Amino acid sequence: MDNDKIDISFFTWSSVLGALIGLGQILDSSEQLSWRVVVGRALVSAGLASTAPALLTWFPQMPRMAEFAFAAMLASLGTSALQSIVRRVLLGRNN
Repeated sequence: MDNDKIDISFFTWSSVLGALIGLGQILDSSEQLSWRVVVGRALVSAGLASTAPALLTWFPQMPRMAEFAFAAMLASLGTSALQSIVRRVLLGRNN
């Protein structure tokens, strides 16, 4: 793939993967659900998963399967876990 071109198919598939993971997590939960919560979590998970190609900035030869695995990891962690990780990295382990 040429680095100057956007691979829209990978973006689409990683977004779909993230949305499915988000929906799976919702189905596994026991909380009261509304359509707003279901759609919101699916969209957030899809958005997180779609950021996986950013790894190509640091690892341009990364295999496609590793990118999908990273997309799945981001979607599975969710926003609260990622916020916690970033907070620890930026503020140090004790905060």
